[in-house]
Amino acid sequence: MPISISTGRKMQMFLLDLLYPNRCPCCNCSISWREYLCEACRQEVTAEPADAFCPLCGKLLRDCFCGTGLSYDRAAILTEYTGAARAGVLSMKSAASLHFGRFCGNVLGQRIAEDVVLSGYDLVVP
Repeated sequence: MPISISTGRKMQMFLLDLLYPNRCPCCNCSISWREYLCEACRQEVTAEPADAFCPLCGKLLRDCFCGTGLSYDRAAILTEYTGAARAGVLSMKSAASLHFGRFCGNVLGQRIAEDVVLSGYDLVVP
């Protein structure tokens, strides 16, 4: 997913990429300065469609635990915490890169905006 930012910031990122080449936060391979993740990791993170997750508890439908009394109304989920997603989260925790968070934020933001129920909420929290 290309980064959508101002022209000045694009030029700054391009010049910075000459000194510090952009790397995928999940697998550490070289990627374009415009990208957040490499294509392989992007495919792995978004492999499960949005309807594969329970909209109430947020787990995969096979692991749903809605009957246990939830303390929230709904959940919007992008992926499971395995493989490339786990590596991306760990890269944010170690402050190596924030690209994984930006990628997830963009994709989840689009999903929330497209969801009629979620877009009607006053507050969305992580």
